[in-house]
Amino acid sequence: MRSRGAAEPAGETRNRALPRRSVAYARKMIREVAILNVRAGDETEFEAAFAGAVSFIRATEGFIQLHLERCIETTSQYLLTVEWEALENHTVDFRQSDRYNGWKAALHHFYEPFPTVEHYESVLRVE
Repeated sequence: MRSRGAAEPAGETRNRALPRRSVAYARKMIREVAILNVRAGDETEFEAAFAGAVSFIRATEGFIQLHLERCIETTSQYLLTVEWEALENHTVDFRQSDRYNGWKAALHHFYEPFPTVEHYESVLRVE
């Protein structure tokens, strides 16, 4: 007998009914992920600038939503996740636009070091 929440071996989920909200295959989208290290002492100014810069990214075709979260252990570190309909919405529609220049001018001077941005696609979501 498996404990509640234990992972199922591949294929076992096909042979039995799952509770309605246990496992869902996420809609197709791309998640941009970046860890933003902000210069210590600039957190409040960064957060205000970020709130103002949201309009640049929000106006981009394919933008779904974003989350900015502050690290509890390292308060000058943030996790940025942005959901896009397609990779090109970020890499072309946003990064090659005048809106990106506004985003860059508002935010890039806060980062130390400059963040690495990577993209992910959903494989499985468990609720």
